[in-house]
Amino acid sequence: MFKKVLGLRHWNNNVVKIPPPAAESGANASDVVVDTPEPYERILCQKILMGISTIDIIRNAIIKSCEQLNIEKERINELNEQNDKARSSLKSLVEFITEIGTTSSDIG
Repeated sequence: MFKKVLGLRHWNNNVVKIPPPAAESGANASDVVVDTPEPYERILCQKILMGISTIDIIRNAIIKSCEQLNIEKERINELNEQNDKARSSLKSLVEFITEIGTTSSDIG
């Protein structure tokens, strides 16, 4: 977006003529003419504000994603606890059925 082409610098359709350095041309800083509808400072401020708002959007998206991941993590932990309880109950049931099987074979 900011490139040098034949002595002109282009910044989002705003063209600024860049004169040669003052030492080479004998020009003073007051001789520099800016050929834009807006001065550099305003353009820079706008770009900085756009960058800040973009960073803020990205930051908010990351925060939201983090919150969603934490909710999913809590849900996964709850499911793991339920699975552990179910596994323990199934183990007790298998032991009980095995005991019934051995008892019935002793009776029969």
